[in-house]
Amino acid sequence: MRIAWSVLTAALWCSPAFAGPPFVTDDPEPTDYGHFEIYLLSEGTFARDESEGTLPGLEVNYGAFSDIQVSGAISEAFENENGTTRWQAGEAEFGVKYRFMNESDTSWQPQLAFYPSVTVALDGESPSILLPIWAQKSWSDWTVYGGGGYQINTARENRNNWIVGVALLRQVTSNLQLGGELYHQTADETDEPGTSAFNLGAILDFDETHHIVMSAGRALDGSNANHFSYYIALEWSP
Repeated sequence: MRIAWSVLTAALWCSPAFAGPPFVTDDPEPTDYGHFEIYLLSEGTFARDESEGTLPGLEVNYGAFSDIQVSGAISEAFENENGTTRWQAGEAEFGVKYRFMNESDTSWQPQLAFYPSVTVALDGESPSILLPIWAQKSWSDWTVYGGGGYQINTARENRNNWIVGVALLRQVTSNLQLGGELYHQTADETDEPGTSAFNLGAILDFDETHHIVMSAGRALDGSNANHFSYYIALEWSP
Protein backbone atom coordinates (compact mmCIF):
# COMPACT_ATOMS: atom_id res chain seq x y z
CA MET A 1 0.00 0.00 0.00
CA ARG A 2 1.22 3.65 -0.72
CA ILE A 3 1.55 6.62 1.65
CA ALA A 4 1.44 9.46 -0.86
CA TRP A 5 0.73 12.49 1.30
CA SER A 6 4.26 13.88 1.05
CA VAL A 7 6.83 14.47 -1.66
CA LEU A 8 9.28 11.93 -0.28
CA THR A 9 6.88 9.02 -0.27
CA ALA A 10 5.06 9.89 -3.48
CA ALA A 11 8.28 10.25 -5.43
CA LEU A 12 10.39 7.45 -3.97
CA TRP A 13 8.41 4.86 -2.06
CA CYS A 14 6.12 4.56 -5.07
CA SER A 15 4.37 1.30 -4.28
CA PRO A 16 1.09 0.92 -6.17
CA ALA A 17 -2.12 0.18 -4.32
CA PHE A 18 -2.68 -3.46 -3.37
CA ALA A 19 0.74 -4.80 -4.23
CA GLY A 20 1.49 -8.51 -4.03
CA PRO A 21 2.88 -8.87 -0.50
CA PRO A 22 5.72 -8.68 0.23
CA PHE A 23 6.51 -6.86 -3.03
CA VAL A 24 5.52 -3.67 -4.83
CA THR A 25 4.86 -5.74 -7.97
CA ASP A 26 1.51 -7.54 -7.89
CA ASP A 27 0.38 -10.93 -9.18
CA PRO A 28 -2.82 -11.84 -11.08
CA GLU A 29 -4.00 -14.62 -8.76
CA PRO A 30 -7.20 -13.68 -6.89
CA THR A 31 -8.05 -14.88 -3.40
CA ASP A 32 -9.84 -18.24 -3.50
CA TYR A 33 -13.62 -18.04 -3.76
CA GLY A 34 -15.22 -17.61 -0.34
CA HIS A 35 -11.90 -17.09 1.46
CA PHE A 36 -10.05 -14.12 2.95
CA GLU A 37 -6.47 -12.85 3.00
CA ILE A 38 -5.97 -10.44 5.91
CA TYR A 39 -2.71 -8.54 6.39
CA LEU A 40 -1.69 -6.59 9.49
CA LEU A 41 1.32 -4.70 8.20
CA SER A 42 3.96 -2.04 8.48
CA GLU A 43 6.03 -0.53 5.67
CA GLY A 44 8.37 2.39 5.36
CA THR A 45 11.17 4.21 3.56
CA PHE A 46 14.28 5.70 5.17
CA ALA A 47 16.14 8.62 3.62
CA ARG A 48 19.11 10.73 4.71
CA ASP A 49 17.18 12.88 7.20
CA GLU A 50 13.65 11.53 6.93
CA SER A 51 11.61 8.35 7.20
CA GLU A 52 7.96 7.71 6.39
CA GLY A 53 5.57 4.81 6.21
CA THR A 54 2.62 2.91 7.63
CA LEU A 55 2.20 1.63 11.20
CA PRO A 56 -0.18 -0.04 11.39
CA GLY A 57 -1.91 -0.88 8.13
CA LEU A 58 -4.72 -3.34 7.45
CA GLU A 59 -5.49 -4.94 4.08
CA VAL A 60 -8.36 -7.37 3.49
CA ASN A 61 -8.84 -9.39 0.29
CA TYR A 62 -11.90 -11.54 -0.31
CA GLY A 63 -12.70 -14.04 -3.05
CA ALA A 64 -16.17 -12.74 -3.92
CA PHE A 65 -16.61 -14.91 -7.03
CA SER A 66 -14.57 -17.37 -9.02
CA ASP A 67 -11.66 -15.34 -10.51
CA ILE A 68 -12.82 -12.10 -8.80
CA GLN A 69 -11.28 -10.60 -5.67
CA VAL A 70 -12.41 -7.46 -3.86
CA SER A 71 -9.92 -5.61 -1.66
CA GLY A 72 -9.98 -2.88 0.94
CA ALA A 73 -7.24 -1.28 3.03
CA ILE A 74 -6.73 1.46 5.58
CA SER A 75 -3.59 2.79 7.25
CA GLU A 76 -2.08 5.04 9.89
CA ALA A 77 0.91 7.03 8.62
CA PHE A 78 4.11 8.15 10.34
CA GLU A 79 6.78 10.67 9.34
CA ASN A 80 10.08 11.27 11.13
CA GLU A 81 12.13 14.36 10.26
CA ASN A 82 15.23 15.41 12.20
CA GLY A 83 14.29 13.16 15.13
CA THR A 84 10.67 14.32 15.42
CA THR A 85 7.93 11.81 14.63
CA ARG A 86 4.44 12.81 13.52
CA TRP A 87 1.41 10.55 13.14
CA GLN A 88 -1.63 11.14 10.95
CA ALA A 89 -4.29 9.31 8.99
CA GLY A 90 -2.88 7.48 6.00
CA GLU A 91 -4.95 6.22 3.09
CA ALA A 92 -8.03 4.18 2.26
CA GLU A 93 -7.99 1.94 -0.80
CA PHE A 94 -10.49 -0.15 -2.73
CA GLY A 95 -9.88 -2.44 -5.68
CA VAL A 96 -11.30 -5.34 -7.71
CA LYS A 97 -9.04 -7.97 -9.27
CA TYR A 98 -10.50 -9.86 -12.25
CA ARG A 99 -8.54 -12.81 -13.65
CA PHE A 100 -9.59 -13.13 -17.28
CA MET A 101 -7.07 -15.78 -18.38
CA ASN A 102 -6.00 -18.91 -16.49
CA GLU A 103 -2.55 -20.43 -16.63
CA SER A 104 -2.04 -23.49 -18.84
CA ASP A 105 -0.16 -26.52 -17.53
CA THR A 106 0.69 -27.68 -21.05
CA SER A 107 1.87 -24.44 -22.68
CA TRP A 108 3.48 -21.09 -21.91
CA GLN A 109 0.08 -19.43 -21.52
CA PRO A 110 0.18 -17.33 -18.31
CA GLN A 111 -2.65 -16.23 -16.09
CA LEU A 112 -3.67 -12.59 -16.58
CA ALA A 113 -5.70 -10.20 -14.44
CA PHE A 114 -6.95 -6.62 -14.54
CA TYR A 115 -6.78 -4.95 -11.11
CA PRO A 116 -8.17 -1.40 -11.02
CA SER A 117 -8.00 0.36 -7.65
CA VAL A 118 -8.72 3.75 -6.09
CA THR A 119 -6.61 5.29 -3.31
CA VAL A 120 -7.84 8.21 -1.22
CA ALA A 121 -5.71 10.02 1.36
CA LEU A 122 -7.64 10.29 4.63
CA ASP A 123 -6.40 13.86 5.13
CA GLY A 124 -8.53 14.97 2.19
CA GLU A 125 -6.04 14.95 -0.68
CA SER A 126 -7.29 14.09 -4.17
CA PRO A 127 -7.54 10.37 -5.04
CA SER A 128 -5.41 8.36 -7.45
CA ILE A 129 -6.57 5.56 -9.74
CA LEU A 130 -4.34 2.67 -10.83
CA LEU A 131 -5.21 0.63 -13.95
CA PRO A 132 -2.76 -2.31 -14.20
CA ILE A 133 -2.53 -5.66 -15.97
CA TRP A 134 -0.65 -8.43 -14.11
CA ALA A 135 0.67 -11.74 -15.49
CA GLN A 136 2.10 -14.88 -13.86
CA LYS A 137 3.72 -18.16 -14.90
CA SER A 138 4.87 -21.02 -12.66
CA TRP A 139 7.05 -24.06 -13.32
CA SER A 140 8.55 -26.56 -10.89
CA ASP A 141 9.49 -24.58 -7.75
CA TRP A 142 9.65 -21.21 -9.55
CA THR A 143 7.07 -18.46 -10.08
CA VAL A 144 7.54 -15.27 -12.07
CA TYR A 145 4.96 -12.50 -12.19
CA GLY A 146 4.80 -8.87 -13.18
CA GLY A 147 3.30 -6.25 -15.43
CA GLY A 148 2.22 -2.73 -14.70
CA GLY A 149 -0.20 0.00 -15.53
CA TYR A 150 -1.18 3.63 -15.76
CA GLN A 151 -1.81 5.70 -12.65
CA ILE A 152 -4.14 8.69 -12.77
CA ASN A 153 -3.23 11.29 -10.12
CA THR A 154 -6.01 13.84 -9.72
CA ALA A 155 -4.20 16.25 -7.39
CA ARG A 156 -3.33 19.53 -9.12
CA GLU A 157 0.39 19.35 -8.31
CA ASN A 158 0.71 15.72 -9.47
CA ARG A 159 0.84 14.20 -12.92
CA ASN A 160 -0.17 10.83 -14.32
CA ASN A 161 2.51 8.17 -14.50
CA TRP A 162 3.38 4.55 -15.31
CA ILE A 163 4.32 1.71 -12.94
CA VAL A 164 6.06 -1.52 -14.07
CA GLY A 165 7.67 -4.40 -12.18
CA VAL A 166 8.72 -8.04 -12.24
CA ALA A 167 9.18 -10.51 -9.36
CA LEU A 168 10.72 -13.99 -9.17
CA LEU A 169 10.03 -16.46 -6.33
CA ARG A 170 11.37 -19.93 -5.53
CA GLN A 171 9.86 -22.48 -3.15
CA VAL A 172 13.02 -23.49 -1.25
CA THR A 173 11.30 -25.64 1.39
CA SER A 174 7.73 -26.80 1.96
CA ASN A 175 6.97 -23.67 4.03
CA LEU A 176 9.42 -21.05 2.74
CA GLN A 177 9.54 -18.99 -0.45
CA LEU A 178 12.39 -16.60 -1.25
CA GLY A 179 12.56 -14.09 -4.09
CA GLY A 180 13.15 -10.61 -5.35
CA GLU A 181 11.76 -7.90 -7.59
CA LEU A 182 12.74 -4.97 -9.76
CA TYR A 183 10.29 -2.12 -10.36
CA HIS A 184 10.16 1.33 -11.88
CA GLN A 185 7.75 4.23 -11.60
CA THR A 186 7.88 7.28 -13.82
CA ALA A 187 7.64 10.69 -12.18
CA ASP A 188 4.27 11.49 -10.59
CA GLU A 189 5.09 15.10 -9.72
CA THR A 190 6.33 18.00 -11.79
CA ASP A 191 10.11 18.50 -11.46
CA GLU A 192 10.52 15.17 -9.65
CA PRO A 193 12.37 12.19 -11.19
CA GLY A 194 11.04 8.69 -11.59
CA THR A 195 12.54 5.90 -9.51
CA SER A 196 13.84 2.37 -9.95
CA ALA A 197 14.35 0.04 -7.01
CA PHE A 198 14.72 -3.58 -5.92
CA ASN A 199 13.46 -5.66 -3.00
CA LEU A 200 14.41 -9.08 -1.63
CA GLY A 201 11.70 -10.93 0.23
CA ALA A 202 10.45 -14.06 1.98
CA ILE A 203 7.11 -15.76 2.66
CA LEU A 204 7.06 -18.12 5.65
CA ASP A 205 4.07 -20.42 6.22
CA PHE A 206 3.47 -21.48 9.81
CA ASP A 207 0.46 -23.53 8.68
CA GLU A 208 -2.26 -23.27 6.02
CA THR A 209 -3.77 -20.09 7.48
CA HIS A 210 -0.94 -18.25 9.30
CA HIS A 211 1.99 -16.67 7.48
CA ILE A 212 4.59 -13.93 7.73
CA VAL A 213 5.65 -11.97 4.64
CA MET A 214 8.56 -9.53 4.51
CA SER A 215 10.87 -7.70 2.14
CA ALA A 216 13.59 -5.06 2.15
CA GLY A 217 15.38 -3.06 -0.54
CA ARG A 218 16.46 0.33 -1.79
CA ALA A 219 16.64 2.56 -4.86
CA LEU A 220 18.93 1.47 -7.70
CA ASP A 221 19.86 4.98 -8.82
CA GLY A 222 21.71 6.09 -5.66
CA SER A 223 18.88 8.40 -4.64
CA ASN A 224 19.30 9.98 -1.21
CA ALA A 225 15.56 9.61 -0.60
CA ASN A 226 15.44 5.77 -0.58
CA HIS A 227 18.41 4.43 1.33
CA PHE A 228 16.32 1.58 2.72
CA SER A 229 12.70 0.43 2.49
CA TYR A 230 10.89 -2.44 4.18
CA TYR A 231 7.59 -4.31 4.32
CA ILE A 232 6.49 -6.81 6.98
CA ALA A 233 3.07 -8.31 7.61
CA LEU A 234 1.28 -11.03 9.52
CA GLU A 235 -1.11 -12.78 7.14
CA TRP A 236 -4.22 -14.72 8.14
CA SER A 237 -5.92 -16.61 5.32
CA PRO A 238 -9.04 -18.39 6.61
